[in-house]
Amino acid sequence: MGSGEARTIGEVPHRAAARWGRRKALFFRGRAISFAEVAWRADHLAAALAHRVTPGDRVAVLLENRPEFLLAYFAIPAAGAITVPVNLFLAPAEIRAVLRDSGVRAVIVSADVVARAPEALRDLPDLRHVLVVTPDASGGRLTPPSSSAEWITLAEALRTAPRDRSPIPPADEATSEGTAMLVYTSGTTGQPKGVMLSHRNLLTNAAACIRAVGVTPRDRVLLFLPMFHSFTSMVAMLTPMLAGMSMVLCEKVDRVEIRRAILRHRPTIVPGVPAVFTAMAQARIGRLSRWLNPVRMYISGGAPLSLDTLAAFERRYRRPLCEGYGLSEASPVVSINPRGGPRKAGSVGMPLPGVRVRCMDASGNDVMQGETGEICVQGGSVMQGYFRLPGETAEALRGGVLHTGDLGRLDEEGYLFVVGRLKDMLIYRGMNVYPREIETVLEEHPGVKEAAVVGLPDGTRGEVPIAFVVTQPGHRVSESELRRACLDRLARYKVPRSFRVVAELPRNATGKVLKARLREQAASGAAG
Repeated sequence: MGSGEARTIGEVPHRAAARWGRRKALFFRGRAISFAEVAWRADHLAAALAHRVTPGDRVAVLLENRPEFLLAYFAIPAAGAITVPVNLFLAPAEIRAVLRDSGVRAVIVSADVVARAPEALRDLPDLRHVLVVTPDASGGRLTPPSSSAEWITLAEALRTAPRDRSPIPPADEATSEGTAMLVYTSGTTGQPKGVMLSHRNLLTNAAACIRAVGVTPRDRVLLFLPMFHSFTSMVAMLTPMLAGMSMVLCEKVDRVEIRRAILRHRPTIVPGVPAVFTAMAQARIGRLSRWLNPVRMYISGGAPLSLDTLAAFERRYRRPLCEGYGLSEASPVVSINPRGGPRKAGSVGMPLPGVRVRCMDASGNDVMQGETGEICVQGGSVMQGYFRLPGETAEALRGGVLHTGDLGRLDEEGYLFVVGRLKDMLIYRGMNVYPREIETVLEEHPGVKEAAVVGLPDGTRGEVPIAFVVTQPGHRVSESELRRACLDRLARYKVPRSFRVVAELPRNATGKVLKARLREQAASGAAG
């Protein structure tokens, strides 16, 4: 990083205000907030936190999509603390488990979350301060539950914050390497783990995203995905603040609100997850709306994008839908299809500048070009490790390389193709079977909307593939029809033993299919 660049997350709003002070940083509910105001409000919140936490303390954020989330994202590290964004789609017991594991000292939470899941904030031995964002109409009133922690409205905390707080001192290299954020994994393969990301990790990834996507201060990004997710915070919060882009904030994934925001504020970049783009590809769109569409680029992340969705979306909207790949442990973006170069169907693009991707075998050797291996990542955005889990950290960062647990291959031009999860790979009679390959074949059937394949243990053959299929609206497909489609494209040993038509696939908050739940369904079906 150059001398004029931010070294910590807390410095970012001040750097942005110095360059783009009066320009609009955020549009929300008909109001525009400038970069200068974001910096001032973030610094004010940092002052409210500074006499409640000490450097290294963890501060959790349990907020819906609202400006206070953006302010907390920068204010917490400015106060010397570590941000813990919490997935609001988790059950109260799961939220409490994250808060206990991280040992949070303070929580910034909305009154709605407190009312909906009060048990999430109980029995937290390290918790000392709860700052509640109350509804505007409440006048800042708060009736706290019985607790040993201080309960105070955010408005009151800001009113009583010291006004003479000195500016944030320039950060040195050691501060840049300190932990800025603790991001908990989705837990699709086990208990969630806290991913420790440094200031340098996050700022390096954001700078690489700016170069790869080619954003400028003239761009505006539409922010409707949950702000607690690492993909959202990187692509639609940190990157825009560094690049001088305006953020158009929607409170939720609501088709009417999103359409209104696009027509009113004219965003040029729209990040989303495959489920959103699948719905958009199937929605009706008039010629006038398509002609007036201000978006120059859609970005898909968080889960695999089907080839059918990609083709249908681009045919309907006549804009590039660029699929990317990433994981929390890499801050999170690893690769994206280049905006100007060829975009290869089925590929998640090329590594970001400064990121090296390798596909390796079980012995830690690079596989041949075009062969399948575990996707491994190197670069400045690779995590510090897992919070208080030295064994898991050593396993994930073997040889200084991040082993993602994902399977993929690199072609002759360096494009990455994700095949599936290492733990999802099946071994049938000694042969490797990759579920994603089967899913792709099924999803190309005109009657199939989406598919997921899992393995069912078999005493003599190892694991046999079982397919769960969601049909297109108004379509019916038979098991024999699906089997025939697979036999036409796949080796016989890869063809699923059975095909189960379901109304929907179970997913987590970011759209990833919960294959552990499907394995349970497959096992119970076999037992029945």
